[in-house]
Amino acid sequence: MNQEENSATTNRQADNKPSSRRRIDPALVISIFALAISLVGTIISLVETSILRQQQDMAADQMAASVWPYLDRSYNTNYEDDSLVYWTFKLKNNGTGPAIIGGVEYVFENQSFSFSNWVDNMYPRLDSMNLDLLTVTGFDDGIISPGESIEVVSLRADVVDNIVDIVSELPDKISVKFCYCSIYGACWESIDGDRPKRNKACEKKIEL
Repeated sequence: MNQEENSATTNRQADNKPSSRRRIDPALVISIFALAISLVGTIISLVETSILRQQQDMAADQMAASVWPYLDRSYNTNYEDDSLVYWTFKLKNNGTGPAIIGGVEYVFENQSFSFSNWVDNMYPRLDSMNLDLLTVTGFDDGIISPGESIEVVSLRADVVDNIVDIVSELPDKISVKFCYCSIYGACWESIDGDRPKRNKACEKKIEL
């Protein structure tokens, strides 16, 4: 065999060898690219949903704050000409929205009463303390508007030696417990001596 024949045989053998470089399937590339785009789109969608939820929560909080009722109670003592003393128990809505009232308990000397029984039990006891019951106001199932105040109890007495002690004990004797809600259904419980506290149980006592 001459040199030319050997060269031709070698070339044919080389042509018959499989290529060591694998060809990339275009369909596979397209599939991977589409999957990557889908994954990025999913991530963006999740981020946008999270941001939208945060914005909705912030908007809901702002709306709730715009109608947030806050009921303060106060006990005031005023003297007139050193001969008469006036004592009042008031509730005032210092919040930004109406307070829907429910579940009221009227308290006298640590006992809870309905409104009419409350008055019936207070009157003789206060009379024995030489206190005149001037006004008393019930507010069951009522609504207290922003800035509105209710004079729950108003008393009058002659200034005598022990009147200061008598008046100073009245906040411990006369009080109310109740629930109130905003127009969006957030509810609080108000008990004398404590700040109003969020209380979901109050929702059952109030029809919104």
